[in-house]
Amino acid sequence: MKWRTPIESVSYPFNIGMDTDVLMLGSCFAQHIGQKLNYLKIRTAINPSGISYNPVSLARQVTSAIAQTAIPLSSLVHNGDKYVHFDFHGTMGHHNQHTCHDNLNDGLVTLRQSLSTSDLIFITLGSAIVYELIENKSIVSNCHKFPQQQFSKRQLTAEEVIRSLTDIVQLTLTHNPSTTIIFTVSPIRHVRHGLIENNRSKATLIASTHSIVDLYDRAFYFPSYELLMDDLRDYRFYKKDLVHPTDSAVDYIWDYLQESFMTDPTVDQLKSIQSLMDTYHHRSITTHIEKQMKDLQSLKQKMSDHELSDRFSGEIADIEKRLLTLSAS
Repeated sequence: MKWRTPIESVSYPFNIGMDTDVLMLGSCFAQHIGQKLNYLKIRTAINPSGISYNPVSLARQVTSAIAQTAIPLSSLVHNGDKYVHFDFHGTMGHHNQHTCHDNLNDGLVTLRQSLSTSDLIFITLGSAIVYELIENKSIVSNCHKFPQQQFSKRQLTAEEVIRSLTDIVQLTLTHNPSTTIIFTVSPIRHVRHGLIENNRSKATLIASTHSIVDLYDRAFYFPSYELLMDDLRDYRFYKKDLVHPTDSAVDYIWDYLQESFMTDPTVDQLKSIQSLMDTYHHRSITTHIEKQMKDLQSLKQKMSDHELSDRFSGEIADIEKRLLTLSAS
């Protein structure tokens, strides 16, 4: 008896290799996959201007970055805890107004640089449910804990989503004609809005994304949402909140991504890097200093001898510091 409906691997006309520059944009699910890429030493920029869940806010950020539009200081607001901006995630805020201002503009500069140099751009869409400031009908990226009565909630129409995604694709490909854009819809469910509203939101994103993919040769779709909702399809693959995927579910999607985008030699390289990085992050429980130093020297040598040794420069420097500390004790 079958208990799953596995999704066949999708074939793409390009690969992710060790020399590929990747940019991850969008919801917090982009963070999960981006962190895996970075951990395995694939050069990856992750949301330089902060997390964005809805396509309108993401399109605004991409537009501002490419047009080199500076964020004015006067557009910042104070929520009682720190200065923030309604077009950006709260992680870009700061208790100091000028630091927040610098964070926002520096983030846009970094985003523009990443859009310019990235070979692949993953865009993860989280929700078509948005909040608007009642005073000016402007869609916000984040409400920043301001009183709920200042906002109204609604669903974006398919036309609005398509318009935003079209802006992103056209601006990005004009700015960097050699890049490739991969859209995916986050499998994280926004159940606080209700299951019906969440499904309507995801359906709008999926249908709109496929409309864009059908129009542009350099735009593709990756089935993150379908892998969790239709392939795994079990609450065992959700955390206790029944919203976020477990580590094993993210690993499953990651394995599918490897099968779809990476050659066997690249996967073999990643396995060797994974082994080195796992050893590096493992803290020895032995109290014997000589054994600790021997293990660290061995790891340092393996990283130095690796064909991608330059990507371990930070870890090697840290190991050297740890060796000095141990030798002085």
